[in-house]
Amino acid sequence: MLKFVKRIFFFFSFFLLFFVIKEFLAFYAYLKSVDPILAIVVLSLLGLASIYFIVIPVFKILSIPVNPSPTTHKSREHLVISKRIEGFKNNQYLINKKIDISKLQNTEEDYHRIIVILNKESELIRRKYVSQVFYRTGIVQNGFIDALLILSSSVAMVRELFILYNGRVSNRDLWKIGRQVYYSMLIGGSEAAEYATDEVFSKFASQSIKNIPFIDKIMTSLADGLINAALVTRVALITENYCSKTYVSDYRELYPSAKFIIQTAKSITANMLSNITGVLKGMTTEKSVDVLLKVGNPVGYIFEKAIDAAFPSNKEEPIFKRNLKTGAKFIGNPVVYGIEKLVHRSRLKRKYLIEPKD
Repeated sequence: MLKFVKRIFFFFSFFLLFFVIKEFLAFYAYLKSVDPILAIVVLSLLGLASIYFIVIPVFKILSIPVNPSPTTHKSREHLVISKRIEGFKNNQYLINKKIDISKLQNTEEDYHRIIVILNKESELIRRKYVSQVFYRTGIVQNGFIDALLILSSSVAMVRELFILYNGRVSNRDLWKIGRQVYYSMLIGGSEAAEYATDEVFSKFASQSIKNIPFIDKIMTSLADGLINAALVTRVALITENYCSKTYVSDYRELYPSAKFIIQTAKSITANMLSNITGVLKGMTTEKSVDVLLKVGNPVGYIFEKAIDAAFPSNKEEPIFKRNLKTGAKFIGNPVVYGIEKLVHRSRLKRKYLIEPKD
Protein backbone atom coordinates (compact mmCIF):
# COMPACT_ATOMS: atom_id res chain seq x y z
CA MET A 1 0.00 0.00 0.00
CA LEU A 2 2.83 2.38 0.92
CA LYS A 3 4.59 1.76 -2.38
CA PHE A 4 1.35 2.49 -4.23
CA VAL A 5 0.95 5.82 -2.39
CA LYS A 6 4.57 6.73 -3.22
CA ARG A 7 3.95 6.02 -6.90
CA ILE A 8 0.80 8.14 -6.87
CA PHE A 9 2.71 11.02 -5.27
CA PHE A 10 5.56 10.60 -7.78
CA PHE A 11 3.17 10.88 -10.72
CA PHE A 12 1.43 13.80 -9.01
CA SER A 13 4.80 15.55 -8.98
CA PHE A 14 4.62 15.76 -12.77
CA PHE A 15 1.40 17.73 -12.35
CA LEU A 16 3.26 20.17 -10.07
CA LEU A 17 6.07 20.33 -12.63
CA PHE A 18 3.54 21.81 -15.05
CA PHE A 19 3.08 24.82 -12.75
CA VAL A 20 6.85 25.34 -12.45
CA ILE A 21 7.16 25.30 -16.25
CA LYS A 22 4.21 27.68 -16.46
CA GLU A 23 5.96 30.09 -14.08
CA PHE A 24 9.13 29.83 -16.16
CA LEU A 25 7.25 30.67 -19.36
CA ALA A 26 5.54 33.62 -17.65
CA PHE A 27 8.93 34.87 -16.43
CA TYR A 28 10.44 34.52 -19.91
CA ALA A 29 7.44 36.22 -21.55
CA TYR A 30 7.75 39.15 -19.15
CA LEU A 31 11.46 39.58 -19.85
CA LYS A 32 10.91 39.27 -23.59
CA SER A 33 8.19 41.92 -23.50
CA VAL A 34 10.71 44.31 -21.93
CA ASP A 35 13.56 43.41 -24.27
CA PRO A 36 14.35 40.12 -26.12
CA ILE A 37 18.07 40.59 -25.49
CA LEU A 38 17.39 41.10 -21.77
CA ALA A 39 15.50 37.79 -21.72
CA ILE A 40 18.45 35.95 -23.26
CA VAL A 41 20.96 37.60 -20.92
CA VAL A 42 18.91 36.89 -17.76
CA LEU A 43 18.25 33.26 -18.71
CA SER A 44 21.93 32.77 -19.55
CA LEU A 45 22.91 34.16 -16.15
CA LEU A 46 20.38 31.87 -14.46
CA GLY A 47 21.84 28.93 -16.38
CA LEU A 48 25.37 29.77 -15.25
CA ALA A 49 24.17 30.31 -11.68
CA SER A 50 22.42 26.92 -11.75
CA ILE A 51 25.65 25.22 -12.84
CA TYR A 52 27.66 27.00 -10.14
CA PHE A 53 25.17 26.68 -7.26
CA ILE A 54 23.48 23.35 -8.13
CA VAL A 55 25.37 21.13 -10.58
CA ILE A 56 28.88 21.63 -9.19
CA PRO A 57 27.78 21.20 -5.52
CA VAL A 58 26.00 17.95 -6.46
CA PHE A 59 29.25 16.55 -7.85
CA LYS A 60 31.03 17.73 -4.69
CA ILE A 61 28.47 15.82 -2.61
CA LEU A 62 29.17 12.65 -4.60
CA SER A 63 32.88 13.03 -3.86
CA ILE A 64 32.32 13.03 -0.07
CA PRO A 65 33.25 9.69 1.59
CA VAL A 66 30.30 7.43 2.44
CA ASN A 67 29.24 6.89 6.05
CA PRO A 68 27.13 3.87 7.07
CA SER A 69 23.41 4.63 7.08
CA PRO A 70 21.13 3.83 10.04
CA THR A 71 20.36 0.13 10.34
CA THR A 72 17.09 -1.64 11.10
CA HIS A 73 18.96 -4.54 12.73
CA LYS A 74 19.90 -3.91 16.34
CA SER A 75 22.78 -6.39 16.13
CA ARG A 76 24.46 -4.26 13.44
CA GLU A 77 24.18 -0.96 15.27
CA HIS A 78 27.60 -1.38 16.88
CA LEU A 79 29.23 -1.62 13.44
CA VAL A 80 27.57 1.64 12.38
CA ILE A 81 28.76 3.36 15.57
CA SER A 82 32.30 2.03 15.19
CA LYS A 83 32.70 3.23 11.60
CA ARG A 84 31.24 6.65 12.35
CA ILE A 85 33.45 7.20 15.40
CA GLU A 86 36.53 6.35 13.32
CA GLY A 87 35.46 9.11 10.97
CA PHE A 88 34.88 11.53 13.83
CA LYS A 89 38.56 11.25 14.75
CA ASN A 90 39.30 13.24 11.58
CA ASN A 91 36.33 15.60 11.88
CA GLN A 92 37.56 19.13 11.19
CA TYR A 93 34.73 20.77 13.13
CA LEU A 94 35.54 18.77 16.29
CA ILE A 95 39.24 19.50 15.86
CA ASN A 96 38.56 23.26 15.55
CA LYS A 97 36.38 23.07 18.69
CA LYS A 98 39.33 21.57 20.61
CA ILE A 99 37.33 18.42 21.39
CA ASP A 100 39.55 15.62 22.66
CA ILE A 101 38.77 13.00 20.00
CA SER A 102 41.91 10.91 20.47
CA LYS A 103 40.32 9.08 23.42
CA LEU A 104 37.02 8.29 21.70
CA GLN A 105 35.87 4.71 22.23
CA ASN A 106 33.50 2.74 20.02
CA THR A 107 30.68 3.01 22.52
CA GLU A 108 27.15 4.39 22.40
CA GLU A 109 28.00 6.86 25.18
CA ASP A 110 30.92 8.41 23.30
CA TYR A 111 28.97 8.42 20.06
CA HIS A 112 25.98 10.26 21.53
CA ARG A 113 28.29 12.70 23.30
CA ILE A 114 29.76 13.72 19.94
CA ILE A 115 26.38 13.73 18.21
CA VAL A 116 25.03 16.22 20.77
CA ILE A 117 27.88 18.58 19.83
CA LEU A 118 27.37 18.10 16.09
CA ASN A 119 23.60 18.47 16.37
CA LYS A 120 23.99 21.93 17.87
CA GLU A 121 26.03 23.01 14.85
CA SER A 122 23.61 21.31 12.43
CA GLU A 123 20.79 23.37 13.96
CA LEU A 124 22.71 26.55 13.15
CA ILE A 125 23.23 25.35 9.57
CA ARG A 126 19.52 24.55 9.28
CA ARG A 127 18.52 27.94 10.65
CA LYS A 128 20.84 29.73 8.24
CA TYR A 129 19.46 28.10 5.09
CA VAL A 130 15.80 28.06 6.17
CA SER A 131 15.99 31.78 7.02
CA GLN A 132 17.60 32.52 3.66
CA VAL A 133 14.87 30.65 1.82
CA PHE A 134 12.18 32.48 3.82
CA TYR A 135 13.67 35.89 3.00
CA ARG A 136 14.44 35.24 -0.65
CA THR A 137 11.35 33.32 -1.75
CA GLY A 138 9.17 35.66 0.30
CA ILE A 139 10.42 38.59 -1.77
CA VAL A 140 10.62 36.92 -5.19
CA GLN A 141 7.27 36.89 -6.96
CA ASN A 142 7.90 34.00 -9.38
CA GLY A 143 7.50 30.27 -8.78
CA PHE A 144 10.30 29.33 -11.17
CA ILE A 145 12.83 31.48 -9.27
CA ASP A 146 11.44 30.06 -6.01
CA ALA A 147 12.14 26.54 -7.29
CA LEU A 148 15.74 27.44 -8.17
CA LEU A 149 16.31 29.08 -4.78
CA ILE A 150 14.90 26.06 -2.91
CA LEU A 151 16.96 23.65 -5.00
CA SER A 152 20.25 25.55 -4.67
CA SER A 153 19.76 26.17 -0.92
CA SER A 154 18.83 22.54 -0.27
CA VAL A 155 21.85 21.22 -2.18
CA ALA A 156 24.22 23.58 -0.35
CA MET A 157 22.64 22.75 3.02
CA VAL A 158 22.79 18.97 2.48
CA ARG A 159 26.44 19.21 1.43
CA GLU A 160 27.30 21.28 4.52
CA LEU A 161 25.52 18.77 6.78
CA PHE A 162 27.37 15.84 5.21
CA ILE A 163 30.69 17.60 5.76
CA LEU A 164 29.73 18.36 9.38
CA TYR A 165 28.88 14.71 10.12
CA ASN A 166 32.03 13.56 8.32
CA GLY A 167 30.43 11.64 5.48
CA ARG A 168 27.45 11.30 3.19
CA VAL A 169 24.89 8.53 3.04
CA SER A 170 24.95 5.71 0.50
CA ASN A 171 23.90 6.32 -3.11
CA ARG A 172 20.55 4.66 -2.42
CA ASP A 173 19.81 6.89 0.57
CA LEU A 174 21.22 9.91 -1.24
CA TRP A 175 18.63 9.27 -3.95
CA LYS A 176 15.91 9.26 -1.26
CA ILE A 177 17.07 12.61 0.11
CA GLY A 178 17.37 13.95 -3.43
CA ARG A 179 13.78 12.92 -4.08
CA GLN A 180 12.64 14.97 -1.08
CA VAL A 181 14.55 17.97 -2.45
CA TYR A 182 12.83 17.40 -5.80
CA TYR A 183 9.38 17.36 -4.18
CA SER A 184 10.19 20.47 -2.15
CA MET A 185 11.33 22.29 -5.28
CA LEU A 186 8.13 21.39 -7.14
CA ILE A 187 5.78 22.30 -4.28
CA GLY A 188 7.62 25.56 -3.64
CA GLY A 189 7.72 26.40 -7.34
CA SER A 190 4.01 25.76 -7.87
CA GLU A 191 1.14 28.00 -6.78
CA ALA A 192 0.73 26.27 -3.40
CA ALA A 193 1.30 29.53 -1.54
CA GLU A 194 -1.95 30.95 -2.84
CA TYR A 195 -3.88 28.31 -0.92
CA ALA A 196 -2.12 29.23 2.33
CA THR A 197 -2.67 32.98 1.98
CA ASP A 198 -6.06 32.91 3.71
CA GLU A 199 -4.54 31.24 6.79
CA VAL A 200 -1.72 33.78 7.02
CA PHE A 201 -4.07 36.68 6.38
CA SER A 202 -6.45 35.53 9.13
CA LYS A 203 -3.52 35.58 11.57
CA PHE A 204 -2.97 39.28 10.91
CA ALA A 205 -6.59 40.27 10.23
CA SER A 206 -7.29 41.14 13.86
CA GLN A 207 -4.60 43.81 13.73
CA SER A 208 -6.53 46.17 11.44
CA ILE A 209 -4.27 45.97 8.42
CA LYS A 210 -6.80 45.21 5.72
CA ASN A 211 -6.66 48.84 4.56
CA ILE A 212 -2.95 48.67 3.75
CA PRO A 213 -2.34 48.97 -0.02
CA PHE A 214 -1.60 45.63 -1.70
CA ILE A 215 -1.98 43.70 1.57
CA ASP A 216 -3.00 40.61 -0.39
CA LYS A 217 0.34 40.68 -2.23
CA ILE A 218 2.22 41.01 1.06
CA MET A 219 0.26 38.10 2.58
CA THR A 220 0.91 35.89 -0.45
CA SER A 221 4.62 36.63 -0.19
CA LEU A 222 4.65 35.74 3.52
CA ALA A 223 2.73 32.52 2.88
CA ASP A 224 5.10 31.65 0.05
CA GLY A 225 8.13 32.19 2.29
CA LEU A 226 6.62 30.16 5.15
CA ILE A 227 5.75 27.20 2.94
CA ASN A 228 9.19 27.14 1.37
CA ALA A 229 10.84 27.47 4.79
CA ALA A 230 8.89 24.42 5.98
CA LEU A 231 9.89 22.45 2.86
CA VAL A 232 13.60 23.16 3.36
CA THR A 233 13.23 22.42 7.09
CA ARG A 234 11.90 18.98 6.17
CA VAL A 235 14.91 18.25 3.93
CA ALA A 236 17.26 19.39 6.71
CA LEU A 237 15.64 17.23 9.40
CA ILE A 238 15.62 14.14 7.18
CA THR A 239 19.30 14.62 6.30
CA GLU A 240 20.21 15.14 9.96
CA ASN A 241 18.37 11.94 10.93
CA TYR A 242 20.22 9.94 8.28
CA CYS A 243 23.55 11.32 9.51
CA SER A 244 22.98 11.06 13.29
CA LYS A 245 20.73 8.07 13.96
CA THR A 246 22.33 4.65 14.09
CA TYR A 247 19.31 2.38 14.60
CA VAL A 248 15.65 2.68 13.58
CA SER A 249 12.98 0.02 13.85
CA ASP A 250 11.46 1.37 10.65
CA TYR A 251 12.92 3.71 8.04
CA ARG A 252 9.83 5.89 8.38
CA GLU A 253 11.30 7.09 11.70
CA LEU A 254 13.80 9.09 9.63
CA TYR A 255 10.97 11.22 8.29
CA PRO A 256 9.66 13.73 10.86
CA SER A 257 5.95 14.38 11.28
CA ALA A 258 4.32 17.35 9.57
CA LYS A 259 3.54 18.87 12.97
CA PHE A 260 7.18 18.77 14.05
CA ILE A 261 8.34 20.24 10.72
CA ILE A 262 5.91 23.15 10.99
CA GLN A 263 6.87 23.81 14.62
CA THR A 264 10.56 23.82 13.70
CA ALA A 265 10.03 26.13 10.73
CA LYS A 266 7.93 28.48 12.86
CA SER A 267 10.63 28.66 15.55
CA ILE A 268 13.18 29.65 12.89
CA THR A 269 11.01 32.31 11.25
CA ALA A 270 9.27 33.54 14.43
CA ASN A 271 11.58 36.52 14.94
CA MET A 272 11.19 37.70 11.34
CA LEU A 273 7.40 37.25 11.44
CA SER A 274 7.25 39.20 14.68
CA ASN A 275 9.19 42.04 13.07
CA ILE A 276 6.90 41.99 10.03
CA THR A 277 3.87 42.12 12.35
CA GLY A 278 5.31 45.21 13.98
CA VAL A 279 5.92 46.86 10.62
CA LEU A 280 2.34 46.13 9.50
CA LYS A 281 0.97 47.55 12.76
CA GLY A 282 2.96 50.70 12.24
CA MET A 283 1.76 51.11 8.67
CA THR A 284 -1.85 51.32 9.82
CA THR A 285 -1.17 54.51 11.78
CA GLU A 286 1.95 55.89 10.12
CA LYS A 287 1.02 58.88 7.95
CA SER A 288 4.49 59.67 6.67
CA VAL A 289 5.12 56.38 4.88
CA ASP A 290 6.19 57.03 1.31
CA VAL A 291 3.30 56.21 -1.05
CA LEU A 292 5.73 54.94 -3.63
CA LEU A 293 7.09 52.35 -1.19
CA LYS A 294 3.68 51.27 0.10
CA VAL A 295 2.00 50.93 -3.28
CA GLY A 296 4.85 50.43 -5.71
CA ASN A 297 7.03 48.08 -3.68
CA PRO A 298 5.07 46.79 -0.67
CA VAL A 299 6.95 43.51 -0.27
CA GLY A 300 10.35 45.16 -0.51
CA TYR A 301 9.33 47.81 2.01
CA ILE A 302 7.98 45.27 4.52
CA PHE A 303 11.11 43.09 4.39
CA GLU A 304 13.42 46.12 4.56
CA LYS A 305 11.78 47.32 7.78
CA ALA A 306 11.74 43.78 9.20
CA ILE A 307 15.48 43.45 8.51
CA ASP A 308 16.04 46.77 10.31
CA ALA A 309 14.22 45.34 13.34
CA ALA A 310 16.07 42.01 13.13
CA PHE A 311 19.50 43.66 13.12
CA PRO A 312 19.24 46.80 15.30
CA SER A 313 22.39 48.88 15.43
CA ASN A 314 23.21 52.33 16.72
CA LYS A 315 26.54 52.31 14.94
CA GLU A 316 27.33 52.36 11.24
CA GLU A 317 25.12 49.96 9.33
CA PRO A 318 26.87 46.59 8.71
CA ILE A 319 27.54 45.69 5.07
CA PHE A 320 25.59 42.40 5.24
CA LYS A 321 22.54 44.23 6.62
CA ARG A 322 22.77 46.90 3.94
CA ASN A 323 23.01 44.20 1.25
CA LEU A 324 19.97 42.38 2.65
CA LYS A 325 17.89 45.56 2.60
CA THR A 326 19.06 46.53 -0.89
CA GLY A 327 18.30 43.03 -2.18
CA ALA A 328 14.84 43.05 -0.61
CA LYS A 329 13.88 46.38 -2.19
CA PHE A 330 15.44 45.57 -5.58
CA ILE A 331 13.88 42.12 -5.95
CA GLY A 332 10.55 43.37 -4.63
CA ASN A 333 10.30 45.79 -7.54
CA PRO A 334 13.41 46.68 -9.59
CA VAL A 335 11.66 49.54 -11.44
CA VAL A 336 10.43 51.30 -8.29
CA TYR A 337 13.81 50.70 -6.64
CA GLY A 338 15.52 52.45 -9.57
CA ILE A 339 13.10 55.39 -9.41
CA GLU A 340 13.65 55.68 -5.64
CA LYS A 341 17.44 55.79 -6.09
CA LEU A 342 17.12 58.52 -8.74
CA VAL A 343 14.83 60.58 -6.50
CA HIS A 344 17.20 60.14 -3.57
CA ARG A 345 20.19 61.30 -5.62
CA SER A 346 18.21 64.25 -6.93
CA ARG A 347 17.34 65.31 -3.37
CA LEU A 348 20.97 65.00 -2.26
CA LYS A 349 22.13 67.09 -5.21
CA ARG A 350 19.51 69.76 -4.51
CA LYS A 351 20.50 69.81 -0.81
CA TYR A 352 24.15 70.19 -1.74
CA LEU A 353 23.40 73.15 -4.05
CA ILE A 354 21.16 74.91 -1.52
CA GLU A 355 23.41 74.50 1.53
CA PRO A 356 25.89 77.38 1.90
CA LYS A 357 29.53 76.50 1.47
CA ASP A 358 32.10 77.40 4.07
